[in-house]
Amino acid sequence: MPARASSSDDRNLADSSAAQGERQRRAGLPAADYHHVVVDAGAVGNPVLWIGAEQAKRGRGGEIGIIGLGHLAPVRYFLRTVFTIRYDVNYISTITYVDTGPAMHSPSYTRRRLPLLGLLAAVPRQLQASPVLRVGDQKGGYKSLMTAAGALNGIEHLIDWTIFPAAAPLLEALNAGAIDTGGVGDAPFAFARAAGVRIKVVSATRSSGASTALLVPAGSAVRTFADLKGRTIGTGKGSVGHFLVVAARERAGLSASDINLAFLSPADAKAAFVSGAIDAWSTWSQYVYLAVAQNKARILLDGQGLMSGLSYHVATERAIAEKRDLLRTFKKRLEAALRWGLSNVDAYATAWANETGVPYEVSRETLLARGFAPAPIDAQMIADQQHTVDVYAREGVLPARYNAALGFDATFNS
Repeated sequence: MPARASSSDDRNLADSSAAQGERQRRAGLPAADYHHVVVDAGAVGNPVLWIGAEQAKRGRGGEIGIIGLGHLAPVRYFLRTVFTIRYDVNYISTITYVDTGPAMHSPSYTRRRLPLLGLLAAVPRQLQASPVLRVGDQKGGYKSLMTAAGALNGIEHLIDWTIFPAAAPLLEALNAGAIDTGGVGDAPFAFARAAGVRIKVVSATRSSGASTALLVPAGSAVRTFADLKGRTIGTGKGSVGHFLVVAARERAGLSASDINLAFLSPADAKAAFVSGAIDAWSTWSQYVYLAVAQNKARILLDGQGLMSGLSYHVATERAIAEKRDLLRTFKKRLEAALRWGLSNVDAYATAWANETGVPYEVSRETLLARGFAPAPIDAQMIADQQHTVDVYAREGVLPARYNAALGFDATFNS
């Protein structure tokens, strides 16, 4: 049975409703136009306050209405609950249960007019809504690591996860305000800031850059980047793979016109690589080691010495202002999980393989190459990000150079 208000709470709400309704009737207040508003109750385990249950028991008619008010207990009742509330200036007239995860009840509504302010005022302080951090993730990202490390214990009810196929749609969700925070690489972050997405780095990791690599077929005659002159390289536009191509090309002394870039999703790039439609593929993480193991790819070069190896935990400016404590808690838990992952590669690889479906040996090799370690936001990090911005601006894929420092919030260091 879901958590619900006590009988005395129900009676108090009913009495408040009746009294305020009579006051409005006597005052002769005109009926207001009705509007519709959707309230997203948010995270897994978000409970409800049951309105009208006691009246229904006493046979007074009406059906039970519900309204999400935040976490009451760690018991999970449904995955996501959305309510439509029909209301005017002073009164909620209809509270409709319109969407859930595993359904517990059919849609229900109140037939009484409940005072909006009186309803909320009658809720005890411990029943008031608690904030939920909406975290965007990618498969094999924060969630699998933190779960394996036990870093989510006790805060599961405060985190609402959304899994994205890549950094680009995650950043779009941040821009739309659909999520509060998420993890992205330094290159996608550079593009997002240039596009005006109001996000900032609140924590970061640094690696050697080895997990981003340029692949060629095992039988290819290509031995250096210079051998790719006049050939086609597939990668994602604005990705870490794209940055690696630009950095390697500049080191080889080639111009942008010396190579052809085909901007493709990882799935399309893999298909093109296997079919021979492209001569090389610049990719990252498990895609590198899966291609080596399954598609007879050879690593021509990787990001060591060419890339900063930075990845960022970013948050919207609104979340930074309104959910600072939650963000700080999440950051500390994430950093503890990252340290656990570095010390427990076998256990992490098992969890990672289970989530991603990538074979264990490939998962282990990927994680060893990534080696993400927590890093403070400092002058060197900001300088490295400025370099990423400058490279893309020089390349003409960013509209202009901008000040990268404005995209960091170092107050989360402590």
